[in-house]
Amino acid sequence: MKQIVSWVIYGQIQDPYGEFFITALRSKESTSTNKGSKWGTATSKITSELSANLSASPLTPNSNRWQADYGLNEGMIPTMIPIPLANAILFIGKSIATAKQAKPKPIPIPRSMSEQHLSMILPFASATTAALGAGLNINHLTNVIHQIRREIANHLWVVVQIGEKVVTALESFKRYFLLCDGEFGLGLIEALEEFKRNRLSRRSQFVSATSSVVSIRNHDLGGILTKAAQDTSAQDDPALKNFELRLLQLRSKEQRSGTEEATQEEGRTVVGIFDDQLLGIPVRLWYTMMWPLDFFIADEDLTHYSDVFSFLLTVRKAQVRLQKAWIDIKSMTQRMTNRKKRNSLTKVHNRHIKRPNDDNVKYEQEAEILKHIATMRSDMTFVVDCLWAYLQMDVIGPTYDTLLHNIAGNETKRKHPLASSSLDSSPVSPLSFDEIHSSHAEALYEIRRACLLTSVTPLYSVKNILIGSEAFCGIVGRRAAGQDGFESGLGEEQDESMWKDWTELSALHRLFRENVRKLYSDLSEISRSGSLGDRPVLKTSVSGLGSSLLGNGASAFGAIKQLDQLLLRLEYSKRLWFSEALNEPQSPSRDEEPSEY
Repeated sequence: MKQIVSWVIYGQIQDPYGEFFITALRSKESTSTNKGSKWGTATSKITSELSANLSASPLTPNSNRWQADYGLNEGMIPTMIPIPLANAILFIGKSIATAKQAKPKPIPIPRSMSEQHLSMILPFASATTAALGAGLNINHLTNVIHQIRREIANHLWVVVQIGEKVVTALESFKRYFLLCDGEFGLGLIEALEEFKRNRLSRRSQFVSATSSVVSIRNHDLGGILTKAAQDTSAQDDPALKNFELRLLQLRSKEQRSGTEEATQEEGRTVVGIFDDQLLGIPVRLWYTMMWPLDFFIADEDLTHYSDVFSFLLTVRKAQVRLQKAWIDIKSMTQRMTNRKKRNSLTKVHNRHIKRPNDDNVKYEQEAEILKHIATMRSDMTFVVDCLWAYLQMDVIGPTYDTLLHNIAGNETKRKHPLASSSLDSSPVSPLSFDEIHSSHAEALYEIRRACLLTSVTPLYSVKNILIGSEAFCGIVGRRAAGQDGFESGLGEEQDESMWKDWTELSALHRLFRENVRKLYSDLSEISRSGSLGDRPVLKTSVSGLGSSLLGNGASAFGAIKQLDQLLLRLEYSKRLWFSEALNEPQSPSRDEEPSEY
C-alpha cells in the first residue's frame, strides 16, 4: 500500500527489491530518486515528504514516453487487487510522471489536489497490521482510486488542452486512416502499384533463395506517402509527416518461440486480414504520437485504425481496378471494330478473293465474349460500389463526424460554459475525460463492427469478393495489353491462351456470384436475428470506462445498426441473384468457333 501511495501521489516507484506490480519498462533500475530508502510506518513521515516530492522530477532522462515507460507485471499483482483496479493505479502514476516530464514545460499536479488525494489514500498505508488483517476493504480502495484517476485525468485534459489536440489528430485520422481524402486515396493506390512494379516484381530483391522472410526495409516505403500526396491538398498538410507505412517482419518457424497456440495467437494480433492486400506483403499504416496525444490514444487504437485502413484501401483499390477494366473492355471492343472495318475494306478491294469461312462469325463471337465480360464487370462494380458507399456514407461519415462534433462542442462548453446554455435551462456540464475517452472507443469499435472486421464469416466473403474482382481485372488488363484481345483463330498456342483466360473469367464470375449470395444470406440472417454473435472487447489497458462495451452495461451491442442500409443498397437493383440462385447466363463456348480461318 505504501508503494501504491508513492505511485499514485508522486508518480514514483518505491521498489528497491522488485516487489511492486508496476515496473519501469525502459530501465531495469527504479525511477525513484529515493530508491533504497525505507518506508516508515508513521503517517507524519509520509506527509513530510509531500512538499519535496511534488516539486521533484522523479524520472530518468530515458523514460519520458507515455506508452513505453511503465507496465503491469501481472504475476506480481496481489490476489485481492483486480486487474481493472491495477490498470487504474498504473494510469494515475503514468499521468503524473509523464506530466512532470512534459516539454517544453513540466506540468505538476496542484499541491491542493495532491494533498487531498494523499488524505484519501493515506489511511490504507498507515493502517496497522492488525487492522489490515481483518480484511482490506477493496470496494473502498476502488472508489478512492477511481476518484483520484478521474480528477487527475480531467485536470490534465484541461491544463494541457488535450481536447483541441485530440480533435486535430482525429481529423487527420479521418482523412488518412479512414480514407476520407479521395485524392490522397487514389494517389496512394497509384504509388503502391508503382512500387510493386519497380521493387516487388523482382522477387530476388526481397526474398532470399533459402528463406521466405522479406528483406525489404521500412525506409524503402518512406517515399510512398509523399508521392501519393503530390498534387493533392495533402501535399501541404503538416499532419501527414506523422504517418508512415511499416512493414510487418514475420518470423520464420525457426525464429518463433513458444507453443503453436501462442504463435497462432501472435499472428492474429499482429497481422490483419487485409494487411497483405496493399503490396502482397504485410504492411500497415502507423501514426507517430507524442505527449499529450498518447495520453488519450493508445497503441491498440492505432492497430484498430490500421485494420480499418487496410480494409478500406482494399475496397477502394478493387473499385479503381474495375473502373480501369471498363476502359480495357472498351479498348478491346474498339480494336475489334477497327479490324472488322479493315477486313471489310479489304474484301471490297479484293472481291475475287473468297474465304472459306465468314469472318463475321468470329467477330460476332468476340463481340459476344466482350459483352459477357462487360456484364461480369458490371456485376462486380455494382457490389463493390455499394460496399464503398455503405462504408463511407453510412458508417464512417455519420459515426466519426458525430464523434468529432461532440468532442469539439465539449471543448466549447468547457471554455465558454455560459454561452452553451440557453436562458431557460441550466448550463450543461462538459464531459469528463472518461466520457470522452469512452465515446471515442465506442465510435472506433462501432466502425470496426460495421466494417465487419469483428465478424469472421461475412468478412471472408467480402475478402473473397474483392480478391476475385482483382483477379478478374488482372486477366482483362493482360488481354487488353496485347494486340489480340479475345480474337480467336490466331494460331493454336494463342488460341489456347485466349480460351483459357475466357474459361477462368467465367469461373471467377461464378465464384463471385456464390460469394455475394453467401454474404447476402449471412447479412440477412444477422439482420433478422438482431445479433452478430460477437462479444465486444475494448482496450484493457484503461480501466474505469463506464461503457456497455466493457460488459458493465445492461446489454452489449446488438446487430449493426447500419446493416440494413447495406442490404438495401445491394437489393436496390434488378440483379435478383442476390437473393435467388438463378442460372448463369449463356455464354460463348469453344465449340462455336470456326473450324478454319
